[in-house]
Amino acid sequence: MLLFITTPSERKALEQLAAELGLVADWQAAARHDSLLGDYFDLGSIGGHRVLAVPTKMGALAAGGSARQAVLFQALTQARALIAVGMAFGISRSLQQFGEVLVSRRVFPYDVREVRDEGPRYVSDHVKTASLKAHGGLVTMFERASKRGQFPFQISFGTLLSGGARISSAFS
Repeated sequence: MLLFITTPSERKALEQLAAELGLVADWQAAARHDSLLGDYFDLGSIGGHRVLAVPTKMGALAAGGSARQAVLFQALTQARALIAVGMAFGISRSLQQFGEVLVSRRVFPYDVREVRDEGPRYVSDHVKTASLKAHGGLVTMFERASKRGQFPFQISFGTLLSGGARISSAFS
């Protein structure tokens, strides 16, 4: 299982949770470096799954970005579950608040599109773009946890937009 972290606050939150769960007492001791993968943290085993925390840089497609790291780590570790910790979701700050959780049932790769000209402007057409189904076991695990507990944050289930383009909302 791969956990992707980008910001210092995401790393700090993961460090605190790992300590609370008794997984990693010394974060530096969990640090690893591989000549192909680069830097990561080995958090040990959770529920029979080996868990690695993978630092990423801002910009999904940039060197060290989340998309690049996900493809690289998944290919070389054969991980079957990938979780993005703290990734932004939604484009309307009036609808989603900091700290809310989105569990994706599907991932929609919005960069996969046909761009065509319509007179003086270009139009992006996503009609042929297929969404990808998320790992069923992980979604079920999060659904059960959501139903069991009272959390100090909202948990939403839906489709995650994924890609490198910056999208702005007229509603923000």
